Amino acid sequence: MLKASELIGRSGTFGFHFLGVNGYGKLILRNGTVIEDEDAWLPEIDSVELCQRGYHGSEELMHALSYAPDGRAMCLVEAGGTVVHGSDKWVAQTRRILARIDVHPLLVTQCAEPAARFAASVAKVTRELSDTVTALQQKVVRGHKLTAEEKQAVRDEIASVRAAAVHNAVIEEFEAAVASAVLSVLGTKRS
Repeated sequence: MLKASELIGRSGTFGFHFLGVNGYGKLILRNGTVIEDEDAWLPEIDSVELCQRGYHGSEELMHALSYAPDGRAMCLVEAGGTVVHGSDKWVAQTRRILARIDVHPLLVTQCAEPAARFAASVAKVTRELSDTVTALQQKVVRGHKLTAEEKQAVRDEIASVRAAAVHNAVIEEFEAAVASAVLSVLGTKRS
């Protein structure tokens, strides 16, 4: 899993956060506030609480994606002030954007082919599992008692489906593309 701190390489609290973009190309917070200066620290909030009040971020990219219902602008952010950590995100008194990229082109260019390969692989394994289960159901209907080997075969095929879902090449290729894009933006800002 791609972690923000691995991209930065220094101490601090860093994360990914997705923001909306208004009709003028400006970043907007969920409450509609426009971020005028992307390089500046956002105004400090007195009391922070996870999911309620403060500026949020997630150390891992995939966690941040789960909180990104409509945000196309993926930002690498730094937290400031008091920071409260949860299991998959943090909330801070203030936050600033270190890098911003539009993830839509990355999804289209980097993930289309791996997604198609992944979908075909899952479909094949699912068909095989369905065929096995159907054959075993027909045996049971005819009064056959399932052997330990037959039961294990079903367990093995179910494990195979789970493994295919967990090891997702699409995620790996997307994370690599995001890391490359973020490092490019950071390099440009530092020059």
